[in-house]
Amino acid sequence: MELIIPASDMEHGMTTEKTTLSVLEGLAHELRTPLGAIGGYAELLRLGMHGPVTTAQAEVLARITRNQDIMVGIITDFMAYAELDAGAVRLVPTLGVMSDIVQGGIEKIGSRAAVQGVQISRSTDMHADQHPSQARVLDAADVTVLVDVQAAMTVVAELLRDALDTAGADGQVNVDVAVSDDHVDVLIESSGEPIAASRVDAVFVPFDRTRGPGLPPARPPALSLPHARLMARLIGGDVTAVPHESRRALVFTLPVSA
Repeated sequence: MELIIPASDMEHGMTTEKTTLSVLEGLAHELRTPLGAIGGYAELLRLGMHGPVTTAQAEVLARITRNQDIMVGIITDFMAYAELDAGAVRLVPTLGVMSDIVQGGIEKIGSRAAVQGVQISRSTDMHADQHPSQARVLDAADVTVLVDVQAAMTVVAELLRDALDTAGADGQVNVDVAVSDDHVDVLIESSGEPIAASRVDAVFVPFDRTRGPGLPPARPPALSLPHARLMARLIGGDVTAVPHESRRALVFTLPVSA
């Protein structure tokens, strides 16, 4: 049975998506304005423009600034996710070298890792039977993929951001690359909270907090993982979570170019 959608309905759907995105962009702008003012006034107080600041007050102002930064980050992440979901991002596939893509993703997140004191290591000594794909692990210098290179770098960076956020200060993050005949896997492991088998799909749902009966709500996740999976699927790949008891593990898969 073939489903035929009238052109008028398709045009209406596209118009609705554009309208929704426009509303979200307006909302993001309206939220950023007062948040910017909050940060500005907090900075004036911190600088003593309205009188001496005590140590306790300085600590409170620092908390205000940190939370303001978090809220701005959430708005920025949400808009990036909404634009991607609405098809407003133009993707241009080209031939890319996998090692360059991984390194580009690391560089995108490098300053954040430095601030947290986390070193992102790369290794190629994992045995095939330890890797989720059962593929051979090797240096990806000669592995090419047909993909939007910047988008692929963004996927790697988003997975690394999740690893850094969950690993915390002085945590450990490791990146491995495994190649089979038809696909390449980028495995990102960290000392962050492991992903249980019951949550391998839930971690990709924006702002999902469910943990199951008798368990406390999950920490509200950022949009790193939902954004990474959506981007990966739009460029012909995927992102999956690997259940583990002691480490957090995520895999970014792309088809290998012929």
